[in-house]
Amino acid sequence: MRIRRLAGTESPSDHGHALELIDTSLATYPMLRLDPEFMVSAIAVYASMGDPRAAILAEQMLEAEMNGGQRRLLIMTQVKIKLNAGDLPGAGKVYQKLKKLAPQSEETIAARELIKAAVIKKQD
Repeated sequence: MRIRRLAGTESPSDHGHALELIDTSLATYPMLRLDPEFMVSAIAVYASMGDPRAAILAEQMLEAEMNGGQRRLLIMTQVKIKLNAGDLPGAGKVYQKLKKLAPQSEETIAARELIKAAVIKKQD
């Protein structure tokens, strides 16, 4: 949670600290790679910073066992990754997976709003 909170700020030093926490945690406790909650947080940090590791890890994690909330957060992160890369059709495809999984979830609504904003921005 601390990692996700640090990544959610605008401060580059907080982002750097979040990356440092991820790296040291994984070096100290390599089994954290098997913990979906930790990895979803790490992926969210990478995605918020535009790090390409986010896309790779997200694809790997979708194959892992996790609860519905973690899966929704991970798919939402994939939508953000696609939008950051300028892949609006790809973001739409990922959004459809999220909508099918949980049509009225907070993540689905947030993803829809992000996609709408990207469409409007593209039209300008």
